[in-house]
Amino acid sequence: MWKWIKRVAISGLVLFAVLAAVGGLWWHDLDLAGQPRADPASTVASLQFMEAPAPARGRVLAVVTSTGQLGDSSRNAGYELTELSRAYYTFVANGYEVDIASPRGGEPPVNIDADDIVAADHAFLNDPLARAKVAATLPLAEVDPSAYDAVYFVGGKGAMFDFPGDRQVARIVGEIYRSGGVVGAV
Repeated sequence: MWKWIKRVAISGLVLFAVLAAVGGLWWHDLDLAGQPRADPASTVASLQFMEAPAPARGRVLAVVTSTGQLGDSSRNAGYELTELSRAYYTFVANGYEVDIASPRGGEPPVNIDADDIVAADHAFLNDPLARAKVAATLPLAEVDPSAYDAVYFVGGKGAMFDFPGDRQVARIVGEIYRSGGVVGAV
């Protein structure tokens, strides 16, 4: 019996060592530090996938949070820039007009992760139209869901605080869903 336990233990340790070595080699091979940084001067015109946008297909409502703090703490919340900007240009490139809304309207708090920024994120920050839409988000209470083919809820820590239980969120989701529209979130 002890021989069997000893063999299983040794086999487990050997398996762990092999997996750790292979994982370490894989991680080392990624060369994350050697990846090119996105150009902060990127614009919509510099995004290859935006060179020939699809014909107009409809409208998407992107909803961001209005919450800037995590609960009662002093930690920042907001929406994730990368989760808005990349989806925004994906929708636009595929022929959708995008409006941006938030529970309270106005300029929402944003979280910018500088280590995760790509050209589309810089282009969004440099795009006067996109910036104007973010600076003056539509209040959810004023949104007419029948004007949209889809609603997309942008991720971020703040979304955990003001999306659940919000009557306007429920109204918009319900109407878009019942009309055969798409409801998405990240």
